[in-house]
Amino acid sequence: MSTTKLTTSQKTAFSPSDPLPETSADPGAPTITGGATATADMTNAGLASGAARPGGKPVHIDVLLAGSSVHFGDDRTYVMVSADQAWIQGGHGDDQVRGSASSSAVLLGNGNNVVRLDGQGNWVWLGSGSNQVTLTGEGNSAFLGAGNNAVTLTGDLGAVFTGGGNDVISITGTGNFVMTDEGDDRIAISGTGNIVNAGGGRDTILLTGGSYAMAGDGDDLLRVQGSGNTVDGGAGNDTIHLSGTEHRIILNAPGDGTDEIHGSIIRGGHLLDLRDALRSTGWDGDPERLADYVTVTRHKGDTLLSINLTGLEGDPTYAIAILNEGQVSYEALLPYMVWA
Repeated sequence: MSTTKLTTSQKTAFSPSDPLPETSADPGAPTITGGATATADMTNAGLASGAARPGGKPVHIDVLLAGSSVHFGDDRTYVMVSADQAWIQGGHGDDQVRGSASSSAVLLGNGNNVVRLDGQGNWVWLGSGSNQVTLTGEGNSAFLGAGNNAVTLTGDLGAVFTGGGNDVISITGTGNFVMTDEGDDRIAISGTGNIVNAGGGRDTILLTGGSYAMAGDGDDLLRVQGSGNTVDGGAGNDTIHLSGTEHRIILNAPGDGTDEIHGSIIRGGHLLDLRDALRSTGWDGDPERLADYVTVTRHKGDTLLSINLTGLEGDPTYAIAILNEGQVSYEALLPYMVWA
């Protein structure tokens, strides 16, 4: 193992909104350029830089002191971090950053990167590729490029943003935010006050308590458990499985698809939110005329919920939901409809 001591101007504070820190390496301190393993022994704030190519073997860097700034090139680099307010920046390649840190930033280029950090207030930016990110602690955020990413976030008040691809995301905590782009994503959310926007694609979403999910365009599958969740399947023919109590289902505008809902609306005390569906109709908000615009009919032994755009008998209707709980009348469903 070769050990290289490096020095730079010290950075005493770090905020994720800061620009890339200005560093000036001591001309007398060599950069990491060879050896199967290289360890940067950080004295004050340190800089490890250069293109290390030890015969295809990865470079190893240890980040030990707070305020460290580490830069490396396009080779496979393994970083072990045990320091707060660190700035770790790498090029393209299959890099790994592991350890414990708080108020730190990790920026890596394209590749199949792996980041596993314990601590709070960390920010992770990764390029395109099949990245794997595990963050444990409060207030952590991950920004990932296009690819089939896997993200596990445990803690409160975090955020995950991913580009296009078939992502797998697991969130446990309160007050987290998830946004994905196009792709067939699989998202599992456990906790309250979380928000999910899954973008387009055939997404699969699991909610287990008190959160909000928008599945976006596509024929999505949503499983809703616990109590007090709100789901919006978006445009497409979505399948929604309900268990637990007092969930809210936001139904499509006419012509945007027909959702199939499993689980009793009445027994579960769930709400059918019709506000989006009614906006494109001529309904004037008079509850006495709601039945002219919302129709409930029998469909293969179940219940079909449809919207009449004009409210005139004989005009076309658009199916917006199939309720798989047997035949239910308009009068029985009315207390579970939200229209204003």
